[in-house]
Amino acid sequence: MPNSRLLAQVLHGWSGIFSSADHPALANYVKMILQEMQTRSLNYEISVRGLFVALITEVMRLSTEQNDSAAANRMVIAPALTYIDEFYMENFSIRDLADACSMSESHFRRVFRELVGMGPLDYLNRTRIAKACSLLRMTDDSILTISEKVGFGSMSSFNRHFYEVMGTAPSDWRRATGTGGKVLSTMAADERRHAKRLSTAYFLISGVRYWPMEQAAVTLDLPLAALLRRRFWEEQEGEAAYRAAAAATADPCLQELYIELAEDENSHAWLLRGILEAM
Repeated sequence: MPNSRLLAQVLHGWSGIFSSADHPALANYVKMILQEMQTRSLNYEISVRGLFVALITEVMRLSTEQNDSAAANRMVIAPALTYIDEFYMENFSIRDLADACSMSESHFRRVFRELVGMGPLDYLNRTRIAKACSLLRMTDDSILTISEKVGFGSMSSFNRHFYEVMGTAPSDWRRATGTGGKVLSTMAADERRHAKRLSTAYFLISGVRYWPMEQAAVTLDLPLAALLRRRFWEEQEGEAAYRAAAAATADPCLQELYIELAEDENSHAWLLRGILEAM
């Protein structure tokens, strides 16, 4: 591939921050990729690959602008962003971040705000809140324990910053997102019931016992909204498949089974849609 060395540098050894106002082409590529992934229209995989190539090409061009002062600034605050992402739970000063970027504190604050749109302390607090949201959703740890794990020195400080970022209290946010987790658990139980009924039907027809192969566990590293959105599309696809099977069979018992399972998938999809619209 042409410029393969530059491509490797961009993918593995280069970082930058770009505002949508200064780089509308990059922003449009990202938006179109997300839209394609969400709608999953015909041949969306091909479209995503093409858009990704266009996105990487644009980034490669920007990465060569070493003489541009804005590009140099983007490069120079990257160590601070990396430091925050790795050590957000620890107690460090803005001066430490400025030193990591070889800049004076005042200059670092000014450049950081220009590029990120907020001060370094606000960015740190938002990072901590994002990590706290993940722990609130994925663990049973107490809110006090979580606030300490992500680096807040007191519950009052954690509650204040959480409300500023998320617009609600940590306990209320946990209850709301917990609904999504319960829905997924209920749907998983329904899917196991579907598999048993289909396996029984297969045995009655063929005389052969069959059970679907064990599927790999779904990763929980994705945000809750992304998990729910993906499940929404899967339920819609499942409904369409069951309705197609019902239309294709002449067996009235199988037809009734397929229609019932299709209705279950439809019910799941609408339930997921309601949760997503409320988030």
